Amino acid sequence: MMSAYLIFEFGVTDWEAYRSYSAQAGPLLVRAGAEIVAMSDNATVFEGSKPGVSAIVRFDSMEQASAFYHGDEYAPLRKLRLDATADHSCIAIPGFVMPAPP
Repeated sequence: MMSAYLIFEFGVTDWEAYRSYSAQAGPLLVRAGAEIVAMSDNATVFEGSKPGVSAIVRFDSMEQASAFYHGDEYAPLRKLRLDATADHSCIAIPGFVMPAPP
């Protein structure tokens, strides 16, 4: 089974609501077996524009990532995050294993 990653980027427009989201989302991710592997509101930009907050969350599989994101337990938190942010995106990508050189 290959890992999968949810990558979130957004600008926070309501910090009080975002802090409420963050306090609830962290424990929910732990219960879902996920791991926050990187998170920052001060990313170094090499290309493009600077997002407000970036986060990378690892799941054991794409199915697990999708089940979490679309699940009933995360739904109210997703709405809270979307309401507290602007210019938001969330993408899911599979893990990658570098092929051995020939």
